[in-house]
Amino acid sequence: MQLEIKAGQDTESLVAFITDQLPDQALDSVDVKRELEDAEGLATEPVTIAAIITASGAIVATVATLVAKWLEGQRQAKTIDLLIRGYKESPKAGDAVLALAKTHAGVRVTSADLK
Repeated sequence: MQLEIKAGQDTESLVAFITDQLPDQALDSVDVKRELEDAEGLATEPVTIAAIITASGAIVATVATLVAKWLEGQRQAKTIDLLIRGYKESPKAGDAVLALAKTHAGVRVTSADLK
């Protein structure tokens, strides 16, 4: 089975997360083909814009679970970053972002008054 993965500029990060999480025995039976963005004369490393993972059905199911885990981690990291930026702006802005995060992101945040 094949699974195509596209996560924009984060595709390589996602592929690295998947390959790091798979046990060595499973990884031995996985084939990863990367589609690289053409850098046209730039002196930078190529950027992975897509990846095709070929593996057995059971391993593809595990990969799909890992993708979901990675996406949840990304969502949580963005929420935390937004909270930090809000509180740096002002306590009122931070509280507003916290209320949004609790309502829309399903995030549980506990805080303590550190005065």
